[in-house]
Amino acid sequence: MKKTTLKITTFLLLTMFAFQVQGQAFDGTPGIYKIRVNGSSPELFVTQDSGVNNAKYQVAATAGNENTQLFTIVAHPSGTMWSITSQMTGEGALQPNDTSGTNSTMGFGTEAMASGQQDRWEIRNGTRLFLDSDDTGTGWEGASAKRRIQVNSGGIAADKSMFMAGGTQAVFDFILETSLLSNDKFDTSSIFVSNPVKNEISIKGLTQNVKEVSVYSLLGQKMMTKEVSAESSDVSIDASSLRSGMYLVEMKGDNGSYTKKIVKQ
Repeated sequence: MKKTTLKITTFLLLTMFAFQVQGQAFDGTPGIYKIRVNGSSPELFVTQDSGVNNAKYQVAATAGNENTQLFTIVAHPSGTMWSITSQMTGEGALQPNDTSGTNSTMGFGTEAMASGQQDRWEIRNGTRLFLDSDDTGTGWEGASAKRRIQVNSGGIAADKSMFMAGGTQAVFDFILETSLLSNDKFDTSSIFVSNPVKNEISIKGLTQNVKEVSVYSLLGQKMMTKEVSAESSDVSIDASSLRSGMYLVEMKGDNGSYTKKIVKQ
């Protein structure tokens, strides 16, 4: 009996350990994510260093500074792999700060570097980030042209830069904050959403299948909702109570939804 109990306990411990190592996997859902270092204590998150483009590991963001730890992950424009883009206004995709060698710190540029492929990421097994570069002009071009985010010497620690090389791979938890829902069910060609906005969100050209318009924070909190009548193609929403920052406007119908990102000034 004791041996059986010991075996069960050992199995459960091993299962828990395996789960911790694997991380909270990215399942391919386009959306806005936090990227946490798996197993870190205290919890460390990939963070855009305020005022500069460097990517660092830092503890949870303070109130009003959440955008530094929020990243949009969607299919790369090439149709393969993923792009990871900062949610900070005016910033771009995750990419190496130096493409001349095999190692580099990471940053968020306003445009793709060198070959134009530098923001194409493979999220291998859903928990490990590999940068793909199949073009020349980098320090690692060729058949095996991938470099991964690695564990820094001495481990990953707060205020240390995110580093790319071929060393021990880092494992991440991909925490979905807001799902970017499918736009496939709507003809969006006629829809216009004012952006940026000051005191009013103006939406024009809504199709008849839109029943409701909602405004969400980037953390997924519903800020306001307005029903849309079948006869109305234009909607105005009072945004004067919203703090300055980035929001998601969701137009929802019976068969799907359309989501648009806006900036409140």
